[in-house]
Amino acid sequence: MSSVPPPQSQGPDSQSVPETTVSFDTFSAESPLPETTLAFDTGFSEVPEVTHYPAVVNYEAREEVGRGGMAKIFSADDPLLNRLVAIKVSTADVNIPDTLFLKEAEVLANLAHPNIPPIHSRGTDDQGRAFYSMKLIRGQTLQKIIKQLASGNPETAATFTLQRLLEIFRKVCDAVALAHAKGYLHRDLKPENIMVGEFGEVLVMDWGLAVEFGETTQRPAPLGAPGEAQQAGTIRLQGTPQYMSPEQVEGMVKGLDERSDIYSLGGVLYAILTSNSPFSGNSLDEVLDRVRHGKITPMPRSRAVTGAAGPAESLIPEALRAVTFKALATHRSGRYPNVSNLIADIEAYQNGFATSAEQAGLVRQLTLLIKRNRLASCLAAILLVVAAGFTVRLAQSEKLSRLRASEAQQSAEQALLEKKAARRSAADAQLAMAEIAERELNTSEVRRSLQAVPEE
Repeated sequence: MSSVPPPQSQGPDSQSVPETTVSFDTFSAESPLPETTLAFDTGFSEVPEVTHYPAVVNYEAREEVGRGGMAKIFSADDPLLNRLVAIKVSTADVNIPDTLFLKEAEVLANLAHPNIPPIHSRGTDDQGRAFYSMKLIRGQTLQKIIKQLASGNPETAATFTLQRLLEIFRKVCDAVALAHAKGYLHRDLKPENIMVGEFGEVLVMDWGLAVEFGETTQRPAPLGAPGEAQQAGTIRLQGTPQYMSPEQVEGMVKGLDERSDIYSLGGVLYAILTSNSPFSGNSLDEVLDRVRHGKITPMPRSRAVTGAAGPAESLIPEALRAVTFKALATHRSGRYPNVSNLIADIEAYQNGFATSAEQAGLVRQLTLLIKRNRLASCLAAILLVVAAGFTVRLAQSEKLSRLRASEAQQSAEQALLEKKAARRSAADAQLAMAEIAERELNTSEVRRSLQAVPEE
């Protein structure tokens, strides 16, 4: 055996290199190739621990790309990573602490999900306004898509079919389910806060009204019970009236749970199916009153769609109607207990199964079974038709055989009767001849004639 010593470090300032040992057996060309063993020492020199990593990014704003009630959004350059980002800047008074805006940044930082925009950093601009940077999303809101569908835009109709819209809705539900698992309620879910990107990505936006909930929060109060704001004589509404749950309209905050967001998701599904919000009115008070008492705008049986042949009416599936109204139940006990159950019903509809909301009977279940197994059902139907046809033909053949047998029997009986009649006629003729011969005293002729008459 031979060994190769490791290289030595050079110079007094160089670090020692971890020892590496390579050992192998010598062999001749005539001998078989032996196993070779390599042994390495994986030790490394220690790196000094660092606990502080300062990073400062000076974003260069380009143009405004959106705005809301509390902030403006700009596209901006990130010089450190050479990318475009979105900068959301608070529009609140700089002299008032913007806790809601800062809370939104904190919520987003704790919600890592493909359908929730990731946040990059947070800071204060040179005017003292709070801001945070996040992923820049190029696309359009679900509300804009719904409006284009309602106006009969053929390109939008071809792209955003009902199945595609349901896929978008499922992704929204997935994001909300993650937020609930992390202990957050969105409280402002609506088509306007759902972005659909250029490449089909779906993101739930505007988490400014998000609040934490959980075991430490107040137990849900009964519907109509006064909340803290009501006891003070005023109600501070936070959200969008057309998509707010009745308990939000009553001013409840601490007693909210997942079912409040589920109600809003039901409103989004209603808008997808009808192109309208579930509640409407001539004033804010009228809308809020309708929400409190569950006076949802009646859902039509069909919706207008634009296809290759032009405008047409498409029936709204009864299963989706049932899912929508279960999510929009006025009392929380009537809604889905969590988002997972709502997702399960959407998936059930998409896969051809009955939903829990519609309480399908045996006939409905059988109909769905046939639809799910179209090929097998078609083959079974063909076999059934062939069997039925064979049975009918067999029955007809048997009936025809019986008819022919009956006709043959009747013919035989008729022939027998005709034969008997002919014998009777012949006998009558012989008797007549015998009578004539008797009158003529022709005894031999009488005897011959009588002999020709059958004994019967």
